Amino acid sequence: MRLRKIYDNWYTQTYIQLEIVKFLKERELAIFETFDNTKSVRNIKAHKLKDFHYWLMRYNFFERYYNVYYSLASFENGLPNFSPKPEERKKQTLEWNNNCHKYFQSYDLLLDIDAKSHEEMPIIHKQAKSLKTLFDKNKISYTLNFSGMGFHFILPYHTLSKNHNFIPADKGSIFAFAGKVMDKIKEKYVKNLDITVNDHRRVVKVPYSLAIYKPEDVYVCFPLSDDEFENFELDKMKPEYIIKHKKISFRGSLMRDGDGKIEEII
Repeated sequence: MRLRKIYDNWYTQTYIQLEIVKFLKERELAIFETFDNTKSVRNIKAHKLKDFHYWLMRYNFFERYYNVYYSLASFENGLPNFSPKPEERKKQTLEWNNNCHKYFQSYDLLLDIDAKSHEEMPIIHKQAKSLKTLFDKNKISYTLNFSGMGFHFILPYHTLSKNHNFIPADKGSIFAFAGKVMDKIKEKYVKNLDITVNDHRRVVKVPYSLAIYKPEDVYVCFPLSDDEFENFELDKMKPEYIIKHKKISFRGSLMRDGDGKIEEII
């Protein structure tokens, strides 16, 4: 089966695994089964490559087809070690879900510009261009990833005001602030911005993971350089093309560094 070959060939490459694990330090790993959501797992601690390998094997990663996510929040000392035993893990998960915000040390802002289908990518690309221009002009730090069905701008915690707390339901929380930022950006710049992705348990696709929609519809969640974004071509986001034509080792996030604050420009 073509998908099996693409999936296994991608995820068995050590240099790709190493790039993925870089994003998991002090963050939650979550794996969502593409064709059977009952097999999805959250609250995985995989801050090191050996831990990543362990959990891949534990959850039969190469017998299924998972989309791979990580948390926007980072945690003091990372995640606790959850039991692999289902009943014990269920209890630990409930307790952690209720209290995890107490251990937050940062929370990044996700701006998710989504297409309904790949035919809409030219429209989405144009909207993403206007947002990128705004951030570049105002020296906002961000990474820019192709998500598989659009673009993810991720603004690191230091671009946000520190006058916010991590209490989920509080009006003064960073999550409430993120919601206000999204509303303003959607109104002024990006019609197709998803404004529902600001909760404290939010996860996002890990860069260098695969975005699987159908057996014949597979892309890489890929950090884009300025040139790759400007001259974006959907076919060049397929794993077969990237593994042949792009240097992935040590590529990292391609962060644009700046000292601007998001609240100063909206």
